[in-house]
Amino acid sequence: MHCRHRTPASHWRTHRPSVTALLTALLAVVAGLAGCDAPLRQPNILLIFCDDLGSGDLGCTGSERIRTPHIDQLRAEGMLFTQAYSSACVCAPSRCSILTGLSGAHAQIRDNGELPNAGNGRFGGQCAIAAGTATMARQLQQSGYRTACFGKWGLGGIAQPEGHPLDQGFDRFYGYLCQRHAHDFYPGYLESDRDQIALDQGPDGRAAYSTDLITEASLSWIEAQARPVRVAPNDNAPAPPWFLYYATTVPHLALQVPDESLAEYTALGWDDPAYEGGKGYKPHAHPRAAYAAMITRMDRDVGRLLRAAAATGDGRETIVVFTSDNGGTFALGGFDPEFFQTNRGLRGAKTQLYEGGIRVPLIVRWRGVTTPGSTCPVPVIGYDLFATLLAAAGAVAPHSDSHDLRAVIEHCDPDARPTAFVWEHPSGKGWRAARLGDWKCVVLRAKDPENCKVQLFDLATDPTESNDVASAHPEVVARFVEFFNQRSPATEASWDFPPLTPPTD
Repeated sequence: MHCRHRTPASHWRTHRPSVTALLTALLAVVAGLAGCDAPLRQPNILLIFCDDLGSGDLGCTGSERIRTPHIDQLRAEGMLFTQAYSSACVCAPSRCSILTGLSGAHAQIRDNGELPNAGNGRFGGQCAIAAGTATMARQLQQSGYRTACFGKWGLGGIAQPEGHPLDQGFDRFYGYLCQRHAHDFYPGYLESDRDQIALDQGPDGRAAYSTDLITEASLSWIEAQARPVRVAPNDNAPAPPWFLYYATTVPHLALQVPDESLAEYTALGWDDPAYEGGKGYKPHAHPRAAYAAMITRMDRDVGRLLRAAAATGDGRETIVVFTSDNGGTFALGGFDPEFFQTNRGLRGAKTQLYEGGIRVPLIVRWRGVTTPGSTCPVPVIGYDLFATLLAAAGAVAPHSDSHDLRAVIEHCDPDARPTAFVWEHPSGKGWRAARLGDWKCVVLRAKDPENCKVQLFDLATDPTESNDVASAHPEVVARFVEFFNQRSPATEASWDFPPLTPPTD
């Protein structure tokens, strides 16, 4: 794949700052100049982005198998969204959308575009987002934030260096640039800013567990942000606000976890047949215990991050967002989705645009805004976090598909976020899907207009998408066809779809 970048005509429309965003930024500046008694205190932002975590994989979302006490406490202090969607059903496009506020119908990256490995042994990575992209990090950086990305990137950096996090608004990066590289939790190296850092092998022949290293680097970075900025030899200015994008690789396969965490679950005596390996994934003697242990260890890391964020002090609130890049995966690499009820009985899984592939957990804790222990059924989507977090920071939010969810987060106001979502997945014969109100339309074999199948579901009465009612509602299908066709050309020809044709009588 070459990952050529075209600039569609709609680029200028989708990247022009809105009047509202400009006025918000101007008012914030004026308030500061006026010397208000309560000056604007930009919040710190901690965005925790899991990898393939299903909507039912947490204690607070109904799991009876997996212990997640720290995330459960976060939920008790904030708001849980029960109809939260990811921006895409696979990794790279979901990450692109959350960082740029553009849906799969307009985003630069619309699939996992894999590039060849570099000659020096480094993984080549995925198709890069273009130089100068208005990412969430860049907009926050321009508003005075210190910014960092720890974990999995997947949006360029080696084969296409313009996508490197340090060139997309981040001051610090540590982790995996390539998502294929992230399939191994005991890698030979990790990336630190622009350097390749070799990891020493331990006595068992394995390097350190990568999520431990990534978490430790994150904690060190948070601690460093509490230091004031020296403006003059004898004067210190308050530390600036910070944005941490913690993109953990858990619980993406392979099933790997340190022995002390695994022992917490092998001790439970589950029926846990060994996985012999295959399809590029490593064998494991206790695959069910390993999956649960990976999430519980990640939960421990979340608790450490929350404590570190609280310790930075200086009177700033820290907005915490916890979510996932897509729904839980299918049975692969030893993972057993039925045993864990990962997608809570919803149809489909990762790589599919049925509900199971795109429903994700979403928890927001924003003290003074969220009601502790609250639950909100308003449908929201990952790319909404772009406008929401930028507005909270007083940063300029370029025009996008994203909606500021402040009123939803504060009052669970259903009128504050119109339910109009769109997804694309161009792999294979292609999938397309959209939701308008309670109606959900799924297009199978979307790259083949002669043989594509259009399905329609009423999620209000059929949340498991079991009853296709497309033939009974051609007028609704026609609305979706019009909505689908409001897309911009993709940067890669293989990611494009032919126009859909309205149904005929």
